[in-house]
Amino acid sequence: VGQAWQEKSTLYITDVPGDYIQITSGLGDASPSSILIVPMIVNEEVFGVIELASFEAIEDYKVKFVERLAETIASTISTVKVNQRTKVLLEKSQLASEQMRLKEKQLRENQEVMEVTQRDMELNLREAEAELSDIKVSDAQLSEENEILKNVVLKTTKELERFKEEDQ
Repeated sequence: VGQAWQEKSTLYITDVPGDYIQITSGLGDASPSSILIVPMIVNEEVFGVIELASFEAIEDYKVKFVERLAETIASTISTVKVNQRTKVLLEKSQLASEQMRLKEKQLRENQEVMEVTQRDMELNLREAEAELSDIKVSDAQLSEENEILKNVVLKTTKELERFKEEDQ
């Protein structure tokens, strides 16, 4: 079997060693007189080996039939393997696509949050600018009132001094 696999060629053995294999049936068991070993090959790839034991010689047309059968089985196995690989790749592709959709959704949500945050920051900045403007106006008013108070205190102090001088 290993030789047929390695050489990728059919082996037909008519000189079967007595201890090679036994054919067993309900009537008993006996050694075969011929063995046919056919590798299942498609596109130079071996997918398995068919081993047939027979009490009679296997005719050429039967050998050719088994070789064609081996090709058909190998082709079927190859197709199944390709389909399995395709299915796995499709599943991986669908999973990757779903992950991309989720990431895209997450990015959109993050962008919306950032836009809301930016609008809030702009509103807060405008409010802070308005408060600063109000503070500047209040500061100017306070400076003005402080100046008036200074003048009043100064006048009052001068008048007190004048009254004091008059009293003396």
